[in-house]
Amino acid sequence: MNKESKIKKIKSLLALGSSSNENESANAIAKAKAMLRKYNINQSDLTESEINEFALNMGRGKKFPDYILRLAHNISKLFDCEILLISKKNSSTNFKYQKTISFIGFDGKEEIAAYVFDNMNRKLNNARASYLKSIRGTKNSSSRADSYALGWVITVNKRIEKAYETERTKQAQTESPGESKSTDLIVSNALKNYIDNKATGKTKGKRTKTTTDIHNGFRDGEGVAINKGVNSNSNRKRQLFLN
Repeated sequence: MNKESKIKKIKSLLALGSSSNENESANAIAKAKAMLRKYNINQSDLTESEINEFALNMGRGKKFPDYILRLAHNISKLFDCEILLISKKNSSTNFKYQKTISFIGFDGKEEIAAYVFDNMNRKLNNARASYLKSIRGTKNSSSRADSYALGWVITVNKRIEKAYETERTKQAQTESPGESKSTDLIVSNALKNYIDNKATGKTKGKRTKTTTDIHNGFRDGEGVAINKGVNSNSNRKRQLFLN
């Protein structure tokens, strides 16, 4: 029996531990604890087995722009996820580098985070393309458009965080501080172990940032519509709908 099968068996026993039959519940928990000791399996191992990954194709290229990463990191934090960057050669694209960003998390939060990021990334790309068109023909127009995109992302990130500030405060008030810290540590370790076993991509090097273009990004980021919707269930899943 491999480790995955052992973990599956232990989780089945733990599920039986909630049985209304006291004898069945006690026996199941005792067997689960015995297996944990025998096979040296800990809570992080059990938690890691529940990790899900939702990948988004980010097109060709080897490196990720800084403004894309800032947006992805901020959204992943909101949904208690981590991001994984991968850039590798793909036979289906004549062995040119293909980029993906994966959101790693639990209970479907990774899929919601990926949806929010994908939605906002399309808005960002459209805004950058429009700005690039407006300055085309000027010196360093591509670099200037990157500066604009950075300003846009900084503003939008702050507005998204503000939209969820009240919700995060409410959730913190309903949790036991000690319990929350313990769970957060287990989840954090599990996510770290998962990501450490994967390859990561690279970010683009620093470029000259134009103050005027960044401020134009700040300005346009203020105009992005952000409507908050909360879908609460036992896992307190959150969803962000962006027009």
